[in-house]
Amino acid sequence: MKKITYTKADIVNSIKSNNNLSNDESKIMLETVLDSIRGFLLKTEKSFRIEIRNFGIFEVKPTKARDKARNPKTLEIYKVPERRKVSFKPGKLIKKQLKKKLK
Repeated sequence: MKKITYTKADIVNSIKSNNNLSNDESKIMLETVLDSIRGFLLKTEKSFRIEIRNFGIFEVKPTKARDKARNPKTLEIYKVPERRKVSFKPGKLIKKQLKKKLK
């Protein structure tokens, strides 16, 4: 089964057609929203969340440092430093739609 990939241009076209806006206006709107979310995600706090009602929650969580991580191919041992990761939890409306059976 081949995966379908949606790009930023697809989102811009969707915004444009749903709101009767020009391509440039739609692109500016999308860039503004993405820049805002990116700005929050890159804050220096160790752990926090961005909650967008009826869409979902982006959560930044710290990971633990590991002294004995291993490359399975070469069996070489590495030290992995502590870092932060982003997780996404979909909102109720998205979860409900995803649970429906595919046709």
